[in-house]
Amino acid sequence: MNEIASKENILLVKKDLFLVKADMIKWMFIFWAGQVSVTLGLILVVVR
Repeated sequence: MNEIASKENILLVKKDLFLVKADMIKWMFIFWAGQVSVTLGLILVVVR
C-alpha cells in the first residue's frame, strides 16, 4: 500500500509542476507582449 501512495504522490507532484510551468509560460508571454508594445510605442514617439 505504501508503494501505491508513493507513486500517487509522484504523479501529483508531476501534475503540479506541469501546471506551474504552464502558468509561467502564460505570464512570460503576457510580459513579453507588454514589453514589445511599450518598446514599439517608444520607437514611434522618437521617430516622429
